[in-house]
Amino acid sequence: QGQHEQAIGLLTTALEIAREVGDRRNEGINMGNLGTSFFRLSRFEKAEDALRTAIPICDHASPMAAGVFRGTLALLLAHKDRIEEAKTVLQAGEKQIEPNRGEYAKFLCNKGHVQHLEGNDDSARSSLTRARVLAEELKVHDESEVAQAIQELETVLGFDAPDVSDEIRALALIEAERLLELGSIERAQNNLEPALDCFQKAVEIFRKHGDRTGEGCARGCVGN
Repeated sequence: QGQHEQAIGLLTTALEIAREVGDRRNEGINMGNLGTSFFRLSRFEKAEDALRTAIPICDHASPMAAGVFRGTLALLLAHKDRIEEAKTVLQAGEKQIEPNRGEYAKFLCNKGHVQHLEGNDDSARSSLTRARVLAEELKVHDESEVAQAIQELETVLGFDAPDVSDEIRALALIEAERLLELGSIERAQNNLEPALDCFQKAVEIFRKHGDRTGEGCARGCVGN
């Protein structure tokens, strides 16, 4: 709790500076982080005001940050029993944050919490599994924000680490297919470096999970 109180003071100062110099990107990010700190302290009204102020700024200045803050806002709304509104906010945020796998893993954990509060634990477990897939591919360490978010959702759902290896493999292969599709889009737009990155990540996923056909297809994309 003390660290969030301290963060509020620092973020307020940073927000004032960003406004003085006309830095809209940092204004939005600092405002959103301020809202997150208020949320962690259960100051829901101040948190909601700050997040709703930050999101439209970040929609223009930093869409990925807007997605992060939508994930936090959705969880806040779910805690206030505004589930349908929370689901709408999640849908908008997911499109913004999905390309960033680390942030997307944390977003999926927030989504899982919302689904749990809705009473839909099957969907919450699915979100948890998807977050685990991303964490496995990113090779996150136990003290990382991603790992901690996963652990928090595991605790809420009442289990530690069930055997979900088959489901993890299936979802990992879906992720690899998504990367191939994204890489093809980037290549069509002549964005060769991002395209190659997508294809190489797909190769690694297919190789790790023993899909030789998929690996061959992905390697062919790298060669082209």
